[in-house]
Amino acid sequence: MALATNLASRHLKAGPTVEIREIEINRIHPNCRLVYDADIIQHLCHDIESRGLQEPILVELVGYWFQIIDGEKRWRACKKIGLNKIKAIILEVYITEAI
Repeated sequence: MALATNLASRHLKAGPTVEIREIEINRIHPNCRLVYDADIIQHLCHDIESRGLQEPILVELVGYWFQIIDGEKRWRACKKIGLNKIKAIILEVYITEAI
């Protein structure tokens, strides 16, 4: 809330840029969700092993790390089967002065 107020008071606007690439799985931090159905993760493991990851996860760059926005179950499945990298859409939010 303070950030939004600060941005509004300085007449700034935020806009996204998007990049898709493979990133190291150990540089990714999960969401706060703690409970997952083990059967769903196992099913995803099987699908990813047989067909590959069909849809990249969505992450936000936060310093050196990436925070998952969408796709935590896919990320968990990729970790479980031992992949070192995962295809991700990287969303970077930048702030510019309004004209």
